[in-house]
Amino acid sequence: VSTQSTGDSSLLIMSELELRERGLTSLEGVTLAPNTRWVDLSRNNISKLDGLSSSETVEHLDLSHNRLVRIGDGLRGFTGVRHLDLRSNSLCIVANHLDAMVNLEHLNLADNQISNLHGCLTTATRLRVLDVSLNSLSEIPD
Repeated sequence: VSTQSTGDSSLLIMSELELRERGLTSLEGVTLAPNTRWVDLSRNNISKLDGLSSSETVEHLDLSHNRLVRIGDGLRGFTGVRHLDLRSNSLCIVANHLDAMVNLEHLNLADNQISNLHGCLTTATRLRVLDVSLNSLSEIPD
């Protein structure tokens, strides 16, 4: 968090939100500042992404080591994300739920319960790093 002076008042600019290891079970009420770029919600007990306010400015989103079973539409508004960490959850299906993340460069899906990636990465043309280790994949689509 940093402050920037603008005349007589100070404008609070939050570019990072770190809620790691806070025992969170829900994202209800978690609101992101308009220019938040880095979000760490790792090592909590979050099971659903419902309630997280979306943001096009977030570039780094860490949801690793939670209890996520599905992504659903919870990440649809995060179109600016370049680095997404979803490792060590209980995800089974990720197909079509990451389509809005057209800027995605690094995706960590390691240590989940994913059996296929069909339809998952159709819009991820900028993807450079994909970690799907420790899953039950039989094949990785082109």
